[in-house]
Amino acid sequence: MAEKSGEISSSIWKSLLDNLNSVIDQVQDGEGRATVGDDFNYKAYWKKLGDVFKAVSHEATKLSLAYSKPPVPSNEECESLLASVERTVLALLHVFSNLPKSAGLTLRKTLKSSVRQLVEGIKSLAEPIQKYSAGSCEQLQNTGIVWEESDKFSHLPQDNKSAVLIVIENNIPMVDDAHSELTEALNSDEDDDGLDEFLGISNSRSQNDQQWTESDKNIIQYCLGLIKCSKSLLKKTKSAVKMNGDCDKDEYISQLDDVADRVERLSPVVDELASCVYPPLRCSVVHEKALELGRVNRELLDFLRHSHVTGEADKKWLDFLVKANSHNLTKLNSLIPPT
Repeated sequence: MAEKSGEISSSIWKSLLDNLNSVIDQVQDGEGRATVGDDFNYKAYWKKLGDVFKAVSHEATKLSLAYSKPPVPSNEECESLLASVERTVLALLHVFSNLPKSAGLTLRKTLKSSVRQLVEGIKSLAEPIQKYSAGSCEQLQNTGIVWEESDKFSHLPQDNKSAVLIVIENNIPMVDDAHSELTEALNSDEDDDGLDEFLGISNSRSQNDQQWTESDKNIIQYCLGLIKCSKSLLKKTKSAVKMNGDCDKDEYISQLDDVADRVERLSPVVDELASCVYPPLRCSVVHEKALELGRVNRELLDFLRHSHVTGEADKKWLDFLVKANSHNLTKLNSLIPPT
């Protein structure tokens, strides 16, 4: 007995959604080509990838327009539309997978995220069409999302240096905010309601619990000093990578990945320290988080010193930040002896 028209259409959509899920998994788990010949043409690669991004957006637009209002496409038309969508998505997966590992882990991670989001956008577009048939608000919104994800291609980094700079730039505001907010809180009057709001302190706490002691403030000044070191370090790292970062050697590309890895460890540790200094001060916790931030600061400084992104001209600021980092840790150790 032949399947009914609606049953055929349903199976076509299910097949597409299953295949899109498979592609998303492959993008997430993919590692790229282990080896690549000396003749690998990066310019041609990025041109081809950009064309595929546009093709995916084009097919999504065709699909959305076909289901924008009744009557909906026949099973044959539906099958053709979905087959075209699937072909472009598979082409996207294929081109993405051809990016060699030697291009850099940070670059590949950035591209992987963009490709995954584009395929997830196609999936999010297909689901309401399957459910509502035509013209739902969700369908229109998700069509726009696919366009936005496709348009992001023009802003993607095309080498590991550019990808690492984006990582650094994304972390700088988080550290800047932690420094600014803690500075403002520390300088505010003890009865300033804004401090309570910033720290999330309930009015049910006792007045003493809501205030720092003078001893607490001395400790926090050196915590703030460590965070200021992190803030300066990130900005100096950005300048050094921008000025000296090089992708001509595998060793340099790997070093850039290591810079990005260390930078991404920094902002969460800054946030943890800034978040644990609210009254009543728990000195053991503050000491633990301060030591961790000091260690992460020092690891990045030491790595930069021995990497290709710094040279003799950078020695002065590297030495200064090493001393500042050590000074704040020494002062904290004297105020909060290890337990």
